[in-house]
Amino acid sequence: MFRLSSFRLSPMRIIRARPLRRFAPHLLDRSLWRATPHAVGMGMAVGFFFGFLIPVGQIFFAVLLSIFLRGNLLVAASSTFITNPLTTPLVYLVAWKLGGWMLSWLPQPLIEQAEDLAEDAVLVSNDLASTLGTASTEVLLGVVAISFLAAPLGYLIGWGVAHARQKTSRTKIPQEAS
Repeated sequence: MFRLSSFRLSPMRIIRARPLRRFAPHLLDRSLWRATPHAVGMGMAVGFFFGFLIPVGQIFFAVLLSIFLRGNLLVAASSTFITNPLTTPLVYLVAWKLGGWMLSWLPQPLIEQAEDLAEDAVLVSNDLASTLGTASTEVLLGVVAISFLAAPLGYLIGWGVAHARQKTSRTKIPQEAS
């Protein structure tokens, strides 16, 4: 019989994986798995940041930073899925437009420095970097801006949801009649 609970993520299930055993002291910290408003907000902020910033390895980096910032690991890993195959084209289109708008009001020396940085950041050949030129600079600048804007928004959303959930769970506890 199919049970959805068999796929549930738990700290003990994670450290059974051989590569993660050396991180057991960090992964078994109970504060990383509790759904406090701060932990959920921090996990969502980190997940949104890496979800928008890098296209590959988002979960690894989100969980790693969430360990150091004391965020909820499950929320950090799952909130990176804000960018998925359906939303990624829209995200990069908005990043391209935002980056172009940001570059339109920057002084020319800063634009040249940003283009040099973009050429260095492209991991493929220099021919592709020179072909993409300004478009890669605009997308790179836009993605960085979206990441820095999405992180505080993610914190506020996560904190608000966790706080509201804690508030409603307190009110649902039945009071004993005197």
